[in-house]
Amino acid sequence: MGDTERFAGVWRLVSYETRQADGATAQPFGADAVGMLIYTPDGFMSGQVMRGGRESGREGTDGYIAYCGRYRVEEEKGEVVHRVEASLYPGWVGSEQRRGYAFEGTRLVLSAKLRRKGVEIVYELVWERA
Repeated sequence: MGDTERFAGVWRLVSYETRQADGATAQPFGADAVGMLIYTPDGFMSGQVMRGGRESGREGTDGYIAYCGRYRVEEEKGEVVHRVEASLYPGWVGSEQRRGYAFEGTRLVLSAKLRRKGVEIVYELVWERA
């Protein structure tokens, strides 16, 4: 079974952490973050992650990430590419969100390196089959 086939299914968030080069770590949505990630065998995906205990109303969108679209796996690069078709963040629509990936036992680890205010931060989300 190739990696593309291994993605298909429903995944539940185990953890969401960030790491900086100096070793500092954080949990952007807290220790009680929840989320689900769905990959279909025919190339569609949907992902949602939220902070536990969010407020209702407009403030509730803080601490919430949601998007969906198509995906492809680039095994030679160790990346899954999400082509965003709808998103809570309008600026993501039409973009490709690249994530490094690794399968570790029953878990899927997705990661992305981003620069914020000149500091490189690694975002890591660990998922387990639901």
